[in-house]
Amino acid sequence: MHVPTPPPPPQGALQPTRSATLRAPGFLKDFPIHSTLVPQLNDWGLIVSHRACTWSNWNGVIRLPQRSGKRWEPVSERRRAIRKGQGEYVLGRLFMLPEKSRGAALLHHTGSKSFVRTLTLRAEQMGLYFASTGLWKWHSDEEMEAMAGEGEGEESGDAQGFWQLLPSTDEEMIFEHLQMEFIEPTRRRALTPGRDL
Repeated sequence: MHVPTPPPPPQGALQPTRSATLRAPGFLKDFPIHSTLVPQLNDWGLIVSHRACTWSNWNGVIRLPQRSGKRWEPVSERRRAIRKGQGEYVLGRLFMLPEKSRGAALLHHTGSKSFVRTLTLRAEQMGLYFASTGLWKWHSDEEMEAMAGEGEGEESGDAQGFWQLLPSTDEEMIFEHLQMEFIEPTRRRALTPGRDL
């Protein structure tokens, strides 16, 4: 699965703008979470309603399947219960990202807002960009030309260069890149942006 790169940063800034949420159903049908996973869960009578979607996630209401002894209720009973508004309902969030984004996705989607903000600020302090798709480093054309020994490049009004996805298949790699001690998941809620960097 392809990892979409962030857009180039505005002139003089390293923080890229966030891409807009895809709302048109026609766009979503081409992404695996919407072409395979969500329809299958729908067929199994688990999904009650859809709320918000992007290329990599689905948010909606799920009816928890009921169990009688060792057997789960059949799909037909689940669908009937949904029509009658019976059973237990929860908000559900599904995410599907490439394996190379696993570490960042786990941190981003399971951490508290405060924890994610702490990581985001730390990344910004280091000239990096942290998102659910990974930890990114911006390389400007001028930087690449200087590294290649071609001297200084011409200045351009547009941000020219490319984003490099830093290796981040597990959480520990993200902490290493951010030069932070690994923080156990049970301790992550207590972080305060700015104070715990």
